[in-house]
Amino acid sequence: MTDYIEQHRISHNSSIDYEVGSSNYLDELRLVLHEIKPKTVLDFGCGKAVLTKELAAEFPLIAFYAYDPAIPGRDILYLDRADLVICTNVLAHIPEDYLEKIIQKISNISQISFFILHHTLAHLSLPNGENAHCTVRSAHWYYNFFSKYFKYVQPLKGRKEAFSAIVTFPVSTDFLSTYNKITANNLHEQISSLEDNLLNLEKHTEFRLNTEQRLIETERRLTETEASRSNLEHRLAEADAQLLSVYRSRSWRITRPLRGIAGMLRGGYGLFKQGVKALLKPPLLLLIRLARRHRTINALALSCLRRTPNLKKRLQMLEMKGHVIATHSVVPPASNITRSFSQRNRHFGHRWAELTDMLDTKDRR
Repeated sequence: MTDYIEQHRISHNSSIDYEVGSSNYLDELRLVLHEIKPKTVLDFGCGKAVLTKELAAEFPLIAFYAYDPAIPGRDILYLDRADLVICTNVLAHIPEDYLEKIIQKISNISQISFFILHHTLAHLSLPNGENAHCTVRSAHWYYNFFSKYFKYVQPLKGRKEAFSAIVTFPVSTDFLSTYNKITANNLHEQISSLEDNLLNLEKHTEFRLNTEQRLIETERRLTETEASRSNLEHRLAEADAQLLSVYRSRSWRITRPLRGIAGMLRGGYGLFKQGVKALLKPPLLLLIRLARRHRTINALALSCLRRTPNLKKRLQMLEMKGHVIATHSVVPPASNITRSFSQRNRHFGHRWAELTDMLDTKDRR
């Protein structure tokens, strides 16, 4: 028994929530206290004394005492007599070999007691791996067992099927009616809770089914994507093989020099085009400069430009690039022409400068 008490002491120290559910029976205990009207009450097997403290705060005229051999500071029973002993969900924690001694001790302290009994195994285990409930007996067995030590034994229903209650004092009709209402209300609450749980379970089930369907659809799309990827890879491999066969073919090797000549011609044509432009631009600008000095030639040039819009656009592009500044005439000033031509072709630069100087001198005269 000492080792068993030590196991419960370790459980209480390791968890603040270990066996604190006795406060769930406040309604039943209020009814018992109003029925008995005791002056002293002993909470036998109080645990962390949560229930004792709540009752003491609600009934300040009653002296409450708490005892539990597994709780330091409450492991000594100082009380020999009490008007009422309450014992909620305790006897299932006591080995059956010691149960007779415990019940005899309670009956000696008071013949007026209230017991809450648990008839199934607990959801918790002790540190040594054993179930926290070591005595699992039926309500009928407890009734016969209590009858040996108490003059009066009244079995009552519990809030749940796994629980029952026993009072060892005569109860009134009003007490039984109120007690049955308490348990019935709790039963309705349990039914409502079960319905809520069932609704949540249906929602979770529907969500799970939808998730599974989405997963199946995703797997199907993934399979199709993998098949498409494999097909593309196969086609790419075929294309690479065909390209490689072309590179290795005799015709490709024979036409290699021709491809080189074609590339050179394409590059040479571009260079040739740029050279022609560089050579033709200075004489063209010189002619435009000369036309600018003669009204007849200028009018003739303007008339020609009206008939050739493409040439007109090219001259406008030259104006936008800065080679032609004058907006009311066809040709730009001589200084800009000289600078542009000198930058592009040094060979004609000096000659161009001499011609423009001659034109400027003639203008001043």
